[in-house]
Amino acid sequence: KRNVSLVVYGMLERHEERNIAAARWLETMSRLGEAEGIKLPAVTWVNGAIVRDAAVGYPAWPLRHVSSITASLERLYIRALRFSAKQDAWPVMRGLVEEMDALCKRHQVPLVVTILEAAPEALARYESFLHDAKIRAINCTQVDLTTRRVPGDWHPNAEAQTLYAECVLAGLRTHGLAP
Repeated sequence: KRNVSLVVYGMLERHEERNIAAARWLETMSRLGEAEGIKLPAVTWVNGAIVRDAAVGYPAWPLRHVSSITASLERLYIRALRFSAKQDAWPVMRGLVEEMDALCKRHQVPLVVTILEAAPEALARYESFLHDAKIRAINCTQVDLTTRRVPGDWHPNAEAQTLYAECVLAGLRTHGLAP
């Protein structure tokens, strides 16, 4: 058994698309992935509950690399297939955080949600939800990532990671969870 004293979840608005395996997320992973046919976990919201679906993959149709028509049809197909999942994005995100919170409470471990990236509307929604659910939150969206990303990638670079670490530490101190 491992002793866990704290769980910190780094929340990004794009996690909403990731959680439901939205078409745009699958397209991006397909472009970035080295192997075709990669499948990603997907979650949907059915009758007020989280349902973990079978992994979803971006199709790899024959001729996709030599025919723009095939590539376009492939893209339209996955967008149609995953279209209804878009409405589940926020309920799924909320439900997954509620699951994390319940699990942490069951094991008497504090949960802290650190909001790393979110547009103003999403940030307001996240902060309101976390406040109402009495889940500790740290807002680190003030870290400017404009020039602090890994080249060719959307991940924050070392400088941004340092700024995030400083923000998280300050937040943990505010919540009485760090010296």
